[in-house]
Amino acid sequence: IMKNIVVIFFFLLLINAEQATAQLERIYIPEQGHIMNDGWMFNQKQGVSVGSHGVILSTDSAFVTWQRYPLDDTRHLFGIAFFDDEKTGIIVGAKGLLLRTINKGQIWEPVSTNIQDTLYDIIVLNSTDALAIGQAGHIYKSTDKGMTWLSKESGTNLSLRCVSLSKQSSLLAVGASGTILFSGDNGETWQNRSVKRQEYLYTCTWADDNTCFAGGDKLVFLRSENKGIVWDTLPMLYKPRDDDWFDEIFTIQFMNDTVGFIAGRLVEYSTTAEGVYKTTNKGKTWFPTYTGPIWKNPQTANSQRSLFQINDTTLYSFSYFPPSLSPSILVTKNMGETWSRTLLQPNL
Repeated sequence: IMKNIVVIFFFLLLINAEQATAQLERIYIPEQGHIMNDGWMFNQKQGVSVGSHGVILSTDSAFVTWQRYPLDDTRHLFGIAFFDDEKTGIIVGAKGLLLRTINKGQIWEPVSTNIQDTLYDIIVLNSTDALAIGQAGHIYKSTDKGMTWLSKESGTNLSLRCVSLSKQSSLLAVGASGTILFSGDNGETWQNRSVKRQEYLYTCTWADDNTCFAGGDKLVFLRSENKGIVWDTLPMLYKPRDDDWFDEIFTIQFMNDTVGFIAGRLVEYSTTAEGVYKTTNKGKTWFPTYTGPIWKNPQTANSQRSLFQINDTTLYSFSYFPPSLSPSILVTKNMGETWSRTLLQPNL
């Protein structure tokens, strides 16, 4: 049974009334310092999110209130995806953990496989097929809605962190040491399209069927206009404060062919911008679109871990706070013109 633990921090008492109204207080979920790694929203109110230590949260109120699923497993959960029936979903996690639901997340059952490596991301390809990627370059494919999984040769032994699908079913996967892979046959075979960089790439996405992006550690940001054959290194979003910096791009999401967003551990001190950047010209230029609390130590700056689109105007972003604080969600309902922060508040 979830314990109702609500801790109000001393510094919140120092915030003036106007800030308190606009910013809302941050609260604990039962364990301190959880990272909410990924989420899936069925509509603007109903959704599921997954995170560290086996946390699965479901909501019917856009996470103003939530229920924690009683998962008897504390392995970290990294990715979640649902098929188009909105009932069948898959969660992937550490040390080969695969969970499956056929009732919109009411019950999650472990999938029995021989997979031992950590899986960092999952993507649904069509009404029956899905791909999971992860540690040591391993790629697994299911053609029966996640019941069984077969290994696919990736051509690399470097860990893969993100996989993305274009509208014409081209696939991009990225990971450690600048690794970039491409597939044009539904994930059956993969081509190496890596760049000569050593930074860890955490995220990739498509703006259209030819234009794709990859981003990661130390603000490395790449753009291709020919399905990843040639990559251009984009200018840094901003100049980091010093050489000992921790700025990272964790997630990129395009709302349409021209408008997109970047989130991560992004703190531009000169403008007090934090967390989210926007483009309106297919990623040629980017500008800050969210201003929020700034943490003096970049190691403890709040990080937007995952962006996911609900409809043509609404975007969600899960945020990680250090152990002294708690996760929350940034929400925009007008394509990033304004943002609000939603609390993960238990409904006990």
